[in-house]
Amino acid sequence: MEPLYYEHPEAAEAYEVPNQFLFGSELMVAPIVSPRDRALHRASVTAWLPPGDWFDVFTGTRYRGGRRVQMFRTLESIPVLARAGAILPLAAGPPANGVACPERIAVRVFGGASGTFELVEDDGSGAAGRREHQVRTPIVFDWDAGSLRVGPAHGSADGVPRTRAWEIAIEGINRPGAVRVTAGGRELDAVAEYDEQAATLRVAAEGIDATEALTLTLTAGDGFGLAPNRTVPAVERLLTDVHAEFAVKGEVYALVASGTPSAAVVAALAGLGLDDGLMGALLELILADAG
Repeated sequence: MEPLYYEHPEAAEAYEVPNQFLFGSELMVAPIVSPRDRALHRASVTAWLPPGDWFDVFTGTRYRGGRRVQMFRTLESIPVLARAGAILPLAAGPPANGVACPERIAVRVFGGASGTFELVEDDGSGAAGRREHQVRTPIVFDWDAGSLRVGPAHGSADGVPRTRAWEIAIEGINRPGAVRVTAGGRELDAVAEYDEQAATLRVAAEGIDATEALTLTLTAGDGFGLAPNRTVPAVERLLTDVHAEFAVKGEVYALVASGTPSAAVVAALAGLGLDDGLMGALLELILADAG
């Protein structure tokens, strides 16, 4: 955990968000410590987003950075944001006791920029902190080339599964034209599915030898790139929770779903005399990825 001014010492805004912090190399967290708005069923925090694109890891909403954003969340969640190009390796499958290196690994990759990550594992011995007892697996995402490369692993293989299953999700992207998956230069018959609702490509590859590189290559199709936010469903979920007159909810939804440019929607909403909390929560969603 590090304060934002460690990475952005030149930015005055980084010193003005004392509760906000970087979590590892890939994530940023903005804890909410204010009371909940009872009518909105949400509390809020004003976060500063460094330049670039940022993704909420729970909702998938993409935010344009280089600005302050008031973020609203229910009691079950807080803003946890991954920068574009972030790579998050996670143990797949149900939680288990013990410290054995997992045989299945899920990798979440966030579109919009290139990124690298080195997965470091050890054999669980008392000397595990020494490099000769570690296995390092590089993960490289090339956004411009549309490729992801995992491995090969380097170092002592003791305690690390010889073969693994990799569950890869590339998030926040349009549907690619095609997906090619290889391991050690061999073409694999891997399972690749695109989730329209989550704007996520999911690829599952089984039995990959740790000494071989697993590579995914995506082709552009009809405009491969970042997917737009699904603003209308997000606003619909917000309105479902809010205590407000049904007629007002209906008017708000109709404006957001009309396809009108976001600036015109915001201007129209401003004329409805909405509660400050509801207006703020709507602005967060409508303007999240506005350029």
